Amino acid sequence: MKKHIIFGVLTIFLLSFFACDHNFTIPKEVQIKGSPEIKFGAKFDLSEMFKEAIDGMKNSLKDNDDFALIDCNDTEYETFLIYMELLDEVIDLADSELGQNIPSMDPELAEILNNLGLGHNNPAAPPQTIPEGGLDLYNDTISLPLDAMDDLLSGFAFNDAKIYLYVSGSGGLAELLSIELTLPDNEKKKSDISNTNSSGYSDNWKSSGYSGEQAPGGYASEIPMSSMTSGTQEINCRIFIEGGKVITSADLALEGNILVEAVIWFPLVLTVTNSAGAKIEIMENIGEGDLFGRSSDSEESDNIDLENFVTWLKLDLVLNNKLFEDAKVLAESKGVEIIVPLTGNSITLDIKEDTLREINNPDNIPFNPSISLRFDEGTRLTIPNGFDIAITKFSISAGINAKIPLPWAMEG
Repeated sequence: MKKHIIFGVLTIFLLSFFACDHNFTIPKEVQIKGSPEIKFGAKFDLSEMFKEAIDGMKNSLKDNDDFALIDCNDTEYETFLIYMELLDEVIDLADSELGQNIPSMDPELAEILNNLGLGHNNPAAPPQTIPEGGLDLYNDTISLPLDAMDDLLSGFAFNDAKIYLYVSGSGGLAELLSIELTLPDNEKKKSDISNTNSSGYSDNWKSSGYSGEQAPGGYASEIPMSSMTSGTQEINCRIFIEGGKVITSADLALEGNILVEAVIWFPLVLTVTNSAGAKIEIMENIGEGDLFGRSSDSEESDNIDLENFVTWLKLDLVLNNKLFEDAKVLAESKGVEIIVPLTGNSITLDIKEDTLREINNPDNIPFNPSISLRFDEGTRLTIPNGFDIAITKFSISAGINAKIPLPWAMEG
């Protein structure tokens, strides 16, 4: 409608003007030139995207009674602990229902322990041999709901996350145990118990939070979890007595207890593991429709030189720090992809001629790009404690050279 009004005004004006002088030729088109700029003046806070994803993951963990979530305030990177009590049981070798009281225990192990209990009243009782393959005291899967991170951090791995296991108790059983973990990539990690200590969770940091710069001390089976990504992650934990081990009644007290704990140390230190890279979308679309007001569908656009409409294009982006200095800025629109690396915390990009041809291609209209940060495989991204990351300047400017035919030039 606007174009019809403009054409009407131009028609009346030009006909009136040229009617006064028959030496002039009536023009057939109007050329419009300019340098429009789209500037986003307000600060665009990227921290909120990360905080929402982190809070979503934390809420998923908090909603699960199997986990306790503890924030770490004194670490270099944004870090929290996930605490789990896997097993806390009294071991009474004389209890004939021992296997029923500890459902995860292999029934054959319960029978062996009962036999050892009987041996306390019979010094001549024979020793017990654990069969090949071992017998389980505990064998279960830990499921970590990290789905809230899927949209934001797909393609990244939490390569500094580790799981620490603590086995403690009285009566001698803990010293006989071994641990085997199966990580999300199906890699198996095995550790023998060399000494027994608890995590100190209940006594030291259950209520006051954790203030250390690394995972809690004491005996721990430290397992790198470089395979851990977003989405629900499963870690199988097997606590068992190795096959072939010979146990006598003298090795165990008639009564004791066993406590098995797990702590996942979870710093937000990320590495791109996907061979295709990873990206974090920071702006779904810059605006509505084509940035330059073009349309490839209308009858009027058929008479406009769309292929030379945009003569130059410039992109400016500035961040408030260098957190993403190893990233590239990716602008994607229909049939158009623009990639440029960040220099420190900013980019200034003059779009090349071949990309301008793609933008001017009528088949690629509308040009309305989404803006993402792209990270190549192997890139390491660290999120500092108390981080603040924002776009402080973002603008797109362009040169326009539009030749619009006048109504009489489009007739017959």
